[in-house]
Amino acid sequence: MFLIIKVVQGSGSYPQGGTSLYLAFAAEIDLVKLVRIGYSSNMEEYKTRHIQRYFDISYETVRTWAEEFKVYLSPLANPGEGRHRVFSEDDLRVFSLVRDMKEKGNTFADIHVSLKMGERGELPQISFDDEVVEELAIAQTNRTLTQLTQERDEAVKELQVVKEELIKFRTQLEMRAASEVELKAQLQHAQERIEKLLQEKVRLEVLLEMERERKSD
Repeated sequence: MFLIIKVVQGSGSYPQGGTSLYLAFAAEIDLVKLVRIGYSSNMEEYKTRHIQRYFDISYETVRTWAEEFKVYLSPLANPGEGRHRVFSEDDLRVFSLVRDMKEKGNTFADIHVSLKMGERGELPQISFDDEVVEELAIAQTNRTLTQLTQERDEAVKELQVVKEELIKFRTQLEMRAASEVELKAQLQHAQERIEKLLQEKVRLEVLLEMERERKSD
């Protein structure tokens, strides 16, 4: 989706040439791409103050329209008492149609009919000012933190798997080593037993020969 963007020359604390500074900053944080006359927005959530600025309406008007046309808006546009409203890009299209039809003198009933028929307004022009730059930077930072957190968690899981495999291999090696020690001990014992048996065999053969000689005499 594309939002039409109006770049503010020398806005805020920036001197002349502020346009290039803004665009350089936007490119640096990889948030916006100017495609022809379009602005590819990663800012998918908008607050009440954004709606006020984009459509030049009051806080009360935002609240009134949000409640009047809630059936056409996302759930977070009317989140309930004590929670801040959050609007999506589709919500902006609804507000755009409401604003356009109100300026033409249409009633709420007329607007409901148009919205039910699937009509929506155009996305508003967004002034690329200090506040937008800051919010875009914060949004990018949050996305980066989320991505890094996910990568860290995956790395931790993979490390845990490797640790478990290492423990398994170490245990197997220890068992094998213990088995080899036991086998060596058994072999040593067997060899000693064989030597004793050979010695006993020699002794018995000597005694047997002596007994034969005695009998022959």
